[in-house]
Amino acid sequence: EKAEGEEEPKEPKEEGEGEEKAEGEEEDGEHGEGEDEDEEVEKEPAEPVIQIVTKAVTTLYGFIHMLPPDTEHTTCVYFVRNSDDPIPMDGDVDTKMGEAFEFGTLHGGTLVMMEQVLSQVYLPLLMPKHDVKAGGGVTITASSLAKGMDSSAVSEALKAEFIGSLQKFANQVTHAVQQVSGDVRLTVPNIQIDDPAAAAEEEEIVNQLDAVLEEWTPSIVQTIEQQVKKPVTGSGPLAEIEFWRERNAALSTVFEQLNLPSVRKIIQVLELADSQNFSGFKYQLSELTKLYVEAKDNVKFLTTLERHFKNISQGTLAQVADTIPPMINAIRMVWVISRHYKNDDRMVPLMERIALELAGNVASEVNVRTILRRPPQEAMAKITEAINVLEKWRDTYFKVRARIEESGRDQRWEFDRKKLFQKTDYMAKLCRNLHEVAQVLEHFHNILGPELK
Repeated sequence: EKAEGEEEPKEPKEEGEGEEKAEGEEEDGEHGEGEDEDEEVEKEPAEPVIQIVTKAVTTLYGFIHMLPPDTEHTTCVYFVRNSDDPIPMDGDVDTKMGEAFEFGTLHGGTLVMMEQVLSQVYLPLLMPKHDVKAGGGVTITASSLAKGMDSSAVSEALKAEFIGSLQKFANQVTHAVQQVSGDVRLTVPNIQIDDPAAAAEEEEIVNQLDAVLEEWTPSIVQTIEQQVKKPVTGSGPLAEIEFWRERNAALSTVFEQLNLPSVRKIIQVLELADSQNFSGFKYQLSELTKLYVEAKDNVKFLTTLERHFKNISQGTLAQVADTIPPMINAIRMVWVISRHYKNDDRMVPLMERIALELAGNVASEVNVRTILRRPPQEAMAKITEAINVLEKWRDTYFKVRARIEESGRDQRWEFDRKKLFQKTDYMAKLCRNLHEVAQVLEHFHNILGPELK
């Protein structure tokens, strides 16, 4: 049966030909009616299309022999010529251009970047073998100086002086960073005070300033507690100088803010108004002032000893032996003049640190595991230098102590001898034993023939 509306069967076509034609006829049937309409639409003008394109444009600014004022808060790339000679334009120009410039990137915080470059790049670069301290700094040793620079170019003394100066400058930059970026920032109200006595009569002004005082007092208390609880890091005498410098930097940040003219007027107003919070603030301010003056005074006097302390920590045994007498005399002057280093509580820990530094220097130069592997004459010479250092430490101390007693002063050097000499005396005894062993080895070396050596 045929379905209703079904077309008559057609003659079979070649495979594929009929299907293509059928599809073509079908498409023609679908689109045939709309051909005239398409032609009419194409004739009509198309409406204009407005397309908005957003592009991010990076502007590069260039400056010669200067930096813009906002460099501190932007990222910039710098290029510095390392020679005044003209750059040859023949051959590999790219390589020659790279060799003629020193370049780098600044990401803001210029002072912080300088501190990081000095302590993390240049000091380690000059000293391939070094000891890194907790704060990322570098501890200099005589062996690292000898291997870090060409000994034929400059003497050992100039090496030590240069590295010491560079390290001192890095420490000064670190202290400047600490002062600039101090954690404690006191809020100062924008109130113009011309006459403190008249302002003390204004209740509204007094209440505003009293509220500010309630914020200042906890900040001062927190600063004092942090500094009092902070211990000295490191074993040598240089660590004690660094400790007082850090305390001085931390306390000066708050102390200098409290001594600004505007802040002094606020304090004067509250004192005249007899503020209820002023008594607690005044006590904390006096404690802060006491600690700040102590830290500043100690930094001033200990800095006079810094050159001696660097010599005993960085120098050779011969240099250390020559440094001990002037160092002890300088310590005596600090003990006489300083207000805070004239008692046992300060002097004994400092002298103990010096003794430990001397012992550490001797231990690094006279290694009991390797010293006897050297030629006997060389080993005995090194051991003799070590004995001289340890004995000079004891002898010089007692000579200076005797001069103090002869001067008739009430105060004397009655320090704990066990802390000062127990370790150094023991090391001196071991060194004398090692010297005897080295002498015996030298005798055998002279007696025995080559076949028995």
